[in-house]
Amino acid sequence: MANSGGTMNCILIQEPSLMREAMVRLLKDNFPDDSFTYGTSETINQSNDNIVDIVIIDVETEGEILPTARLYKKQQKKVIIWGNPFNKNELIELFKLDLEGYFYRTMKKEEIIYALNIVLKGGKYIHPSLSAVLLEEYLALTTNEAVNKPDKLLTKREWDILELITKGYSNEQISKKMDISDGTVKNHVSNLLKKLEVADRTNAVLTAIRNRWFIIK
Repeated sequence: MANSGGTMNCILIQEPSLMREAMVRLLKDNFPDDSFTYGTSETINQSNDNIVDIVIIDVETEGEILPTARLYKKQQKKVIIWGNPFNKNELIELFKLDLEGYFYRTMKKEEIIYALNIVLKGGKYIHPSLSAVLLEEYLALTTNEAVNKPDKLLTKREWDILELITKGYSNEQISKKMDISDGTVKNHVSNLLKKLEVADRTNAVLTAIRNRWFIIK
């Protein structure tokens, strides 16, 4: 997890377990320039080290997860919540903190590395398995009025496709709706994801709803 200024320090807040050992091994094998600080339920509220850049918090760690996440967020750290199952109400509160990552327990090694790289580059990663709860919360918060879409961000066709994606349309359904090929839809989706600087369709939808570009009824 080296950044432009050198080493990026990480604290992994997770109870001692085989899973924690596997996570540490994954980090060391794939981000060899890092130095790591490890926390447990006894130390999560004691670590206030300014050199820590990124914090990974396992939701099954004993102690108060929400205050811990809030504390590190206030310290302007990159905070990632990792776990399964999530308590719905707690997840919604965590989502309101606008953390950098919401990781799911069943993520494979390649997906964890991919997601971490997105976070380290300044982006956010939300696992699709959590999208239903998060979208439900956003829909509850949206008003009945859409705002003007930013000029030149997307083409008209890409805006149309993004609106259909927010309504839950699959690529095949969009293809039939717009009378274009499935391959053309995929190209448009790929282009709009790049322009929005998001990793996947879920994050594109969350971006659209967060900015109130569309009203979903």
